[in-house]
Amino acid sequence: METKTSTGKKILKAILRIILVILLLIVLALAASFVNNKIARKKDLELIKSSGYYNPVSAGSFDLNTYVYGSNDAEHTFVALPGLGENTYSIDIKAVAEQLSDNCRVIALDTPGYGASDDTNMEMTVENIVNSYRTALNNMGEDGPYILLPHSIGGVYATYWLNKYPDEIEGSVFLDGTFFGVEKQTDQLPGKDMVLMERTIMTLGLHRFLHKQLGMIDFAAAPDDLRQTAKAMSFYNGFSAATGSEVMHIYDNLTNTWSMMTPNDIPKLYILAQIDNMDDFVVYQNFMDDLYNSAGADVHTDDMDAAFQEYLSNFNDEMNAGRKEYIEKLGSCEIADIPGAHMIYLQKPDEVAEAINSWLANYYD
Repeated sequence: METKTSTGKKILKAILRIILVILLLIVLALAASFVNNKIARKKDLELIKSSGYYNPVSAGSFDLNTYVYGSNDAEHTFVALPGLGENTYSIDIKAVAEQLSDNCRVIALDTPGYGASDDTNMEMTVENIVNSYRTALNNMGEDGPYILLPHSIGGVYATYWLNKYPDEIEGSVFLDGTFFGVEKQTDQLPGKDMVLMERTIMTLGLHRFLHKQLGMIDFAAAPDDLRQTAKAMSFYNGFSAATGSEVMHIYDNLTNTWSMMTPNDIPKLYILAQIDNMDDFVVYQNFMDDLYNSAGADVHTDDMDAAFQEYLSNFNDEMNAGRKEYIEKLGSCEIADIPGAHMIYLQKPDEVAEAINSWLANYYD
């Protein structure tokens, strides 16, 4: 007759075997995901190449991917700079670029580690990021002057550029650019743990299965004929080593740029996408719902009133004061109110292009 002790040992051994089998299955699944990602990345790049959106240019020790909209004979050359982690910006900006005046062209530059650009272990300081842009443009045979077209955090890099190298810049249009009042919200800045988690997910290729949960939905806004290309761009690098470094340098890049800013006479336009009423919020929320649905993700807004109040809470007096101070410190900066999503160029490209064309006509015609 078995003793309670021997029965307990058998149960324990069975549990350990089950745990070992589960761990083995997890390891095998992660290994399969890693290998699948390696194979899928090659297919991603082939698709990007076949669509014409792969145009690498040397930025020193690595290449930046580029795409040009418009004629080389155009009078004004815009340089489009993406926001944080926007791997599909070169496609996303298409609807705006193609509605600009005939005397304009747009060069879309991927930040290091974005889209189909090379990844790099270079520290993503504002100096290094801007110099990678400048080097790539120089190697394209471009000598400026440029009108910068940054979105979100790209506005920080544009601000640095037009203060550090003003002779290279004839203007700047900020698409809801990051304003430096956010630097005071240090609790909102990502930390090393988040960066490590994101990098691990991307390295193992898990983002290909978890892209909805990770919010990788920007490709869903691409035109139908470029939807798969945009998805390939979104997945190819994902959250790269360069992006991780950029995230960790956000605070320093904000404060360093702020400290070297001085108002100047370079014409600027700040397109403000902030919403202050329910009607505009409903339009915005419908746009976001469509975007999430198109990407196969869950729509996460049921109570519109509660969602609107939560939205408003993100724009407190301190944040608004910070933005106002930043725009004043830019100097010679007009403001165009186009209420909507932070990715305003996706939601309302017609209105964005109209605002830019009007601003151009006022300053340059």
